[in-house]
Amino acid sequence: MLTALKADAGVTALVPATSIHGQVPLDTPTWPFIKMGAISFGALDAACVAGGEGRITVHAFAKATRNGSGAITASAEDNAGLIQAAIEAALHRAKLTLADGNLTLRHINSILLVDGGEADAFHAVTDFRARIIAS
Repeated sequence: MLTALKADAGVTALVPATSIHGQVPLDTPTWPFIKMGAISFGALDAACVAGGEGRITVHAFAKATRNGSGAITASAEDNAGLIQAAIEAALHRAKLTLADGNLTLRHINSILLVDGGEADAFHAVTDFRARIIAS
């Protein structure tokens, strides 16, 4: 998913590929940024299918955009919403090839809220249903 986000022109127009991260905590992130969140999976076993099914969360964080005189030209909420929409467009119904199978994603839920750790920032949370089918 990180590779897909970093390769998507719609996403990288808003967030540089160097600011798209896995789950590892970031000491001093460069704003705006995207970070993978919780991943939960269970086995998917059937007579002719092996793999897993679960949820993967992607987080995006943004602040307001200001012009040279400091006036806000785009709010943090608007910026986070644009990033969230780009993430949804890049990953909804995506079929990604894995070393030993395929990963299919479906967007199932999005939340846009004020970031608790940064008063002037917004946090976008996007959930995907993920299904892995082993080859």
